[in-house]
Amino acid sequence: MHLDHLDGLEVGRGLTREAHEKHRAEGEVGGYHHTHRRVVGKQGAHLRETRVVEARGAHDRVDALLDAVAQRAHGGIGGREVDGHLDTRCFEVRERVPHVDRRREVQVLGGIHGSDDLGSHAPGRADDSDLDHDISLVVPGAPSEGATRARALHDVPMRRSRPALAPLLATAASAALAAGLLTSVAPAATASSESTRSTVPLPTISEIPGDTIFTGALQDVDALGYTEREYVVGVAQPQVYSYVGNTVRTLVKPAPTTPGGYRSRIIVRAPEDPADFNGRVLVEMMNTTTLVDLDIAWQQAHEYLVRDGWAYVAITVQQTGINALQRFTREPKRYTSLGLNLMTPAAAKDSANGSRDPSIAWDLTSQVGALLAQGGATSPLADYDVESLFLTGQSQMAGYATTYVKAIHPRHRVYDGFLVAYRGTGATNLQYVKPVAGTVPTTSGSVSQRTLRGRGAPVISLQSESDPLRLPAAAEIPGVATSLWRADSDTPADRFRLWEVAGSSHNDRWGAQQALGVLARDFGLPFAPECPWTAPAGVNDFPMRFAWHRALDALAVWHETGTAPATGPRLVRDDAGVVQRDSDGNALGGIRLPRIEVPVASYAPTTPGPLFCPLTGTQTPFAADKLEGLYPTTDAYVARVQAEVDRSVGAGFLFAEDGATLVESARRGPAADAETIQKY
Repeated sequence: MHLDHLDGLEVGRGLTREAHEKHRAEGEVGGYHHTHRRVVGKQGAHLRETRVVEARGAHDRVDALLDAVAQRAHGGIGGREVDGHLDTRCFEVRERVPHVDRRREVQVLGGIHGSDDLGSHAPGRADDSDLDHDISLVVPGAPSEGATRARALHDVPMRRSRPALAPLLATAASAALAAGLLTSVAPAATASSESTRSTVPLPTISEIPGDTIFTGALQDVDALGYTEREYVVGVAQPQVYSYVGNTVRTLVKPAPTTPGGYRSRIIVRAPEDPADFNGRVLVEMMNTTTLVDLDIAWQQAHEYLVRDGWAYVAITVQQTGINALQRFTREPKRYTSLGLNLMTPAAAKDSANGSRDPSIAWDLTSQVGALLAQGGATSPLADYDVESLFLTGQSQMAGYATTYVKAIHPRHRVYDGFLVAYRGTGATNLQYVKPVAGTVPTTSGSVSQRTLRGRGAPVISLQSESDPLRLPAAAEIPGVATSLWRADSDTPADRFRLWEVAGSSHNDRWGAQQALGVLARDFGLPFAPECPWTAPAGVNDFPMRFAWHRALDALAVWHETGTAPATGPRLVRDDAGVVQRDSDGNALGGIRLPRIEVPVASYAPTTPGPLFCPLTGTQTPFAADKLEGLYPTTDAYVARVQAEVDRSVGAGFLFAEDGATLVESARRGPAADAETIQKY
């Protein structure tokens, strides 16, 4: 069972070593798991389970909560009848600090016989990131000091089990809700997406008239049979979140009020005819590395999204993007009177870093997803049969997506799967944090907070060869190997794939040209970005978009059918994390699409130089005589490409349609496939 920590009330595990030693001395406990773990022992014909409910804070709130738990236990929810009566020691109060720290120990006797296999979690675990169920209680308006905190020991899997304390606390919480003690109960992590999603407030929404949209699609959506609309969304009952130390447990409290509330905008692209919609929606947290919103996932994957009938929704999740809207060159007044704001008051006072405040992004993202799934007539997809929702973030927004998966998804269960692309070593803060020495800290110090686990929802981490950036220095951050390059998993509670694509780069020709097209059209470019390429070398033109296509489909199929994606080989790295290379200068290992297996150039993941050059890969065509030696004729080259297309399609890393594009390109000859550009 996973723990959540909410504002004013913390529900977690808690059996102290002192309590354990007491029971052990009395002969009641047969085994010990470290602090904050369940202690189970055998006593006669019964198994004894000792649980602790611990509360700190104002004594009236503590007593009210624990009394509710006790009443429910004596009502037969948490206790078991033993010899015709409930265990009279079901609750034992230990006063440590009067009215400030109270401990009540819940002892439940069960009539379970014959099993010595009690099950346990391994001792010594540093955090709770791998467990599965949440019980969360919220106390309204609790102060930061003296906040009420309650802990409940979690269930440990057993071969035969008794009634758990989780339903006891959930039922007690319901009673406390009815009494006005709590504002909400976060659902168990095992709850279905539908039942949990329904608890997320729906935002207000209104369409922005006109079709001149900042970050509007560069493609002619009408010609594609798609529509594109833009909406203002107002976050309802916004909350802010914070981690408890280095764990993935979270506290929540109402967001600070601000004049006009918190409002942002979304862009919705969908098939013009709802009959052409495939039921899948991709929601993207738009990237603002360039100081404007960029729809990176759409740029990389629109060919696949359109041909397969997806809907696509882009969210402005950062004040940086809102600020850029005020400088919209094509329609300067479009956004000026909409009252858009995502900064909390504390962040608004920081002119240098406040626009990066992520505090409201989490509820905004959840509420947009809930609106799309069940908003009825208010949803921008009201005429569409939405069956599944997937969230994605790239580069900077991969940090946001990682934090969403870890901290918010277990609480809201809005999205059915996650594609986290081009991530670095860190994860985004849950709230605005004041800069330290000019740098805003991230949660990178906690391995658990940056290790992707979807709590049952499938997660694909799609990485270019460049990622993480700044190797080998990045590899020295503790926990990088176990978090960033973690093992794939197919367990029901942890469905994960890492796809590392050899030859690709964080920024490539396909993506860069579209991003610069948006910037030039909507914001203005004071100069054309240049990197120190000398012909024939130039920007990396490796077709990473085809890996995006396959990853998105694999993610959706994984959720919809349970069929897991292919397991991709990992890039070969040295101890410093640096990718190792063959004699042509190309990466060893990784997912190897036809352009890397039938090489016509060397693909480097970065480029020396200013600004975005380190994010952009370099492509250096092979010399003419080398190409001729490798592929004596164009037909020989095409045959090699076709063979690799067939292999990649069969392996599950390439669509046949995209393979056909590669074969058609190959008919121009290897020299043409090797060419690239030096200037955008």
